[in-house]
Amino acid sequence: MAEVLGRVTLFDPVGIAGTLTVVLAYLGTQLRRVDAKGLGFPLANLIGSALITVSLWRSFNLASMLIETFWMAISLFGIGRWLGERRAAGAAEAGRPGSPGAPC
Repeated sequence: MAEVLGRVTLFDPVGIAGTLTVVLAYLGTQLRRVDAKGLGFPLANLIGSALITVSLWRSFNLASMLIETFWMAISLFGIGRWLGERRAAGAAEAGRPGSPGAPC
């Protein structure tokens, strides 16, 4: 155990924080406390994956880097989709009579 602790660097707790972030986001969706269609879920996954990727700078592993790259790309897609849906909902709201910004 002492040998393992002797090899711990700053990268290790960063990677652990990333892992916990991703796992807790997933747990939150399963407990119905995090909306998988909301911004929080892909944002937590993006942040978690980025932190895990930082930890890979010290101990590179191609398979882990590949999955984190895909995880971040999918998370960015989810964030983009959420932003697009918000924009579309705002445009639809602005077009409704009586709403601010609607034509008179």
